[in-house]
Amino acid sequence: MNASGARTRSGIAVLGGAVLAVLLTGCEPFAGQACPAIGWINAVEIRLDGSADDVERVAWVELCDDLGCSTPAAPPAPPDDSPPPPPSLATPALPPSTLPSAAPAAPASPHDPEAPYYRAEPDGAGRWRVQVGMSTPDTVTIRAFAADSTVLAEATADLAWERVGGSAACGGPMVTEPLGLAIRG
Repeated sequence: MNASGARTRSGIAVLGGAVLAVLLTGCEPFAGQACPAIGWINAVEIRLDGSADDVERVAWVELCDDLGCSTPAAPPAPPDDSPPPPPSLATPALPPSTLPSAAPAAPASPHDPEAPYYRAEPDGAGRWRVQVGMSTPDTVTIRAFAADSTVLAEATADLAWERVGGSAACGGPMVTEPLGLAIRG
């Protein structure tokens, strides 16, 4: 092997090392940006405003954005105005062999993956918490419903989210000011 061939190979090796160093240096700003593999849940607090009787009429609260609406944490029970029958008038127990077969339960409807999965739940007297997953909707409509599905109040609000954890590059939990909803009987 002659001296010029050795110099060419060593030059290629030096050039390759330099290219590799530039590439690795170019990636260095991202090396400090490793994001933990975690998730978080953002939530919106809704405070009901009104008399104790008016606020007590609220059976559930709903939050909607341009993607969809929340569901109650526990589906509201349908109103049943009739009291249970007294034990003396209740249907007598039948022997197991004569019991009618129970109809199979209807399958739960699957969640639409294109719609948000927001969940609303009571969070103390006159307060509701709506979990909006990792989303941060800009504008929402909130509604309060009576047990018979009557809309008791409705309002639209713009939300200003503030990061309380994580980073801008990786995301993280955010909060917004509580929303007020006036309930008037």
